[in-house]
Amino acid sequence: MTKVLFCKPSGEIVALNGERVGWFELRNPLIEGHSCVDKAIEPGDRTLIVRSGCLDEPYRTWGQHGANAFGAWCERLRALSAGARVSERPRILIRPHHLDVLSDVQRCLGFVRAETGGLELAFDPIAMLAPTMLERAEDHLTRFAEVLEGCPGIGAIVLTNAIIGEDGLMDEMPIHVGLIASTFLEPFARIARDRKIPLILTGESETEQIGLLESWIG
Repeated sequence: MTKVLFCKPSGEIVALNGERVGWFELRNPLIEGHSCVDKAIEPGDRTLIVRSGCLDEPYRTWGQHGANAFGAWCERLRALSAGARVSERPRILIRPHHLDVLSDVQRCLGFVRAETGGLELAFDPIAMLAPTMLERAEDHLTRFAEVLEGCPGIGAIVLTNAIIGEDGLMDEMPIHVGLIASTFLEPFARIARDRKIPLILTGESETEQIGLLESWIG
């Protein structure tokens, strides 16, 4: 089976044996500042996952203000990688999200095709779905999978499920619990296997999630 990692609620990324291998930084770098990653990385971390971030209003996030802020954030991430010795450089992955600068597949494609500094994506298909997209989730997820097949710069697949919270927003869930049928998640596990990239799961219920993965990809 492909390499499987777990992101704990604390932000730690661990291997199946419990060993810490990285950090998943969930704070918003475009509002809370680039320094959010300074204390996140520990010696020995091989993977750092961050957000592309958002501004205070959607029109600013997806306009020139957001593009400029995201560009500066990427420069900070490239400098973070370049400043470490080669043997100690973490692999830096950006996780797109429907509320952030990298909010749809076209923006993701534009980013990875233009990126020359080593940054890659940790693609989470469910994070790309806004609540209004759930009615046609099958169509959207099928399209995402098709795009990923030929997309460069995908460093990992983050696989989650979701429910709608009391605030009307998507709440992240383990893959075996939520509104998205497992049939629509399985293709992304196969993509991770075929491309030999890590598959990152979140939350608890490790045994149940691993069992579901094994039924998909052995």
